[in-house]
Amino acid sequence: MTGENFEKIRDAVYIDTVGVTPININAADFSLLTRHPYLNDYQSRAILTYREINGKFNNTAEIEENNLLPHDIYLKLKSYLVTE
Repeated sequence: MTGENFEKIRDAVYIDTVGVTPININAADFSLLTRHPYLNDYQSRAILTYREINGKFNNTAEIEENNLLPHDIYLKLKSYLVTE
């Protein structure tokens, strides 16, 4: 969808985020990470391996800072991640 088309329907679009459960990257296992449509097996393993070696994430930005995900994937995914 182009930005122009989205602007035409913007007022008719409603996104309900109540049903979205954030992923705690300090507690998530491989199965949970790979179920997310933005992550593949390799990326999920990278996150888990980093956590195993370095301990808990202090914030989600560490994922991008340590090149665990490509920038475009991190931008799409960061809204779904927490470190609680």
